[in-house]
Amino acid sequence: MWNANSLKQQFYILFIVLLALSPVTANCRELVGVLPISNQRAQKQFEWLEYYIQARIESNLRNNSNWQFHGNEVLHLWKSRSEPTKLVSVNSTVLIQGTFQLVLNFGHFELQVNRFSQATSKEKKFERIFVKEEFDLALDALSEDIGKWISPNFKLLNKIADQSFQMKGLKVIYEYRAHLYDRAKSPGIQETLFLKESITSNSHPAWIADLAKGMIILSQFMAGKDKAFLLDHSDIILRNAIKTNNVNARLYSLLAETYYLKNQLPTWIEKTAYKAIELDPQNDLAYLLIYLVKKPNSKLPFDPISRLRSTNPWLWEDIKQDSHQFQKGILKDELNKLTEGQ
Repeated sequence: MWNANSLKQQFYILFIVLLALSPVTANCRELVGVLPISNQRAQKQFEWLEYYIQARIESNLRNNSNWQFHGNEVLHLWKSRSEPTKLVSVNSTVLIQGTFQLVLNFGHFELQVNRFSQATSKEKKFERIFVKEEFDLALDALSEDIGKWISPNFKLLNKIADQSFQMKGLKVIYEYRAHLYDRAKSPGIQETLFLKESITSNSHPAWIADLAKGMIILSQFMAGKDKAFLLDHSDIILRNAIKTNNVNARLYSLLAETYYLKNQLPTWIEKTAYKAIELDPQNDLAYLLIYLVKKPNSKLPFDPISRLRSTNPWLWEDIKQDSHQFQKGILKDELNKLTEGQ
């Protein structure tokens, strides 16, 4: 007799096997990483622009190429290094960083792009002076110049039309992201609740992911109904976002983490994490969650620890320091245990 559940399980097993054999998940391609672009004058009112510039450059490059990018948590740990310009994995890496200034109606971008491989290192600088009204145009032009340096065939055809650095509400969103990056800060409950009412399932998926991550982190410093409230709403926000955007890996890995922290079924966590890896083989959080819920002596199509170490090698450089920064330290006990003896 035909069994629907058995058929579903066969398809799931086939998917995992194909995922393991897929050349995309072999982590063999060049990766691109964009760090926050520092404000040279350290003006507090423009701190959020460091993250807006980072996001716009990355979006320009992502939306006009099939390149792979370093994961969100890798960039968080990379930014905290005093000397971040070095190769951190077996992959070749293109790392974009730099500074900007904005004084009255004039500004200046100075970006540095490093291309690292195991044998060589190349560097190229890009500069542009602009008037304030042309902030985004100058940033897009720089993105195209950088894209062409990475690959001569790059063209900025899909431009960002729905965002401007002067758009109302953007400052709050990118200040929130700044708190997620900052070692000394965490998202505040008031900002989190404000964004919960402002961000919808149709908002940019990166904004939704940042909000969900903030809610997840905050939940682990609370108890009882407050903790349950934040995790439940993270669950709802992420599942609704996936309905309208089912190709964003961060949404899936954060949903898997929400399931893990809510003590949901391991199969839910595992399937959701595998989906994140299918969409982005650089998703370190998904590899960690797969490892945490795997059954003793179970055979997986790949070693999640090896994959995690390949995608986020910072975690093995100084585990006592970096486990407290990965997801703001909410998984530090799990990270400390899995890296023992590695």
